[in-house]
Amino acid sequence: MIKFEDILDHIYNKANFNKNLGQNYLINKNISLKMISILDIKKNDLVFEAGSGYGSISFFLLKCLCKKITLNDIDKKSIFFLNEICPKKENINIDIIKDSFLNVDVSNYTKIISSIPYYIATKTLEYFLTNGINTKKYVFLVQKDFLKRLKSNAGSKNYCPLSIIIKNFFILREEFNVANNFFYPKPHVSSVVFSIELKKDIFLDRKKYLFFLKKMFFNRRKTIYKNLLFYLHNNKEQTLKILKKNNLSILLRPEQINNNVYLDIFKMINTKN
Repeated sequence: MIKFEDILDHIYNKANFNKNLGQNYLINKNISLKMISILDIKKNDLVFEAGSGYGSISFFLLKCLCKKITLNDIDKKSIFFLNEICPKKENINIDIIKDSFLNVDVSNYTKIISSIPYYIATKTLEYFLTNGINTKKYVFLVQKDFLKRLKSNAGSKNYCPLSIIIKNFFILREEFNVANNFFYPKPHVSSVVFSIELKKDIFLDRKKYLFFLKKMFFNRRKTIYKNLLFYLHNNKEQTLKILKKNNLSILLRPEQINNNVYLDIFKMINTKN
């Protein structure tokens, strides 16, 4: 029977590390257990783990009783090892996918968990938050600086489309810090675990809304008037009407506008009269 110590031995002595993929593997079982506990898995959940690596989190995730667990990695050696440690259970559907998780259909999963490499953190969250239409809760392990961006408010230089969409539709909680010595190889930065939980059912196209926000921030140095005008195909009358109705000066820049105002503008544009 595979033990967690076998996973550590594999990471220390047999794993190959690709710096371009941001491969720093979690080696502390208590961190893994806490992350899974926060995910709060129920028997009817469909759980997806992105970037499973050599099973630091998967090992404990596979002990949970739920409807389905899917492990994923792009590295063929990781996939081979995950198949080796995967138990055979009759009462649970276990799937292992070799592909970028950005290519996986996550629309049916109710819970998602991952230790995310910093270089694709933004793209990863954008993908999961807009495609996980049935996902009620996410738990992520990331570099600490990235979380600061997600928590930024209007007026901050870090304020961005991703921080806005999170404020509109989700509850973000900073759970606990993770020291760099809990990884191998040891990174130069500290990390943090945070959770994202859906506030309520969203009857709004999140992909379309994120696209709209990105257009509003396409050129941060331009005013909201110019960015909105471009988005509305140079319809000056509609642009001015929307700004006036929301009491916005044409001189304001994208980072100066509250997240709820962005949502109001989006709804105004997409509401059929």
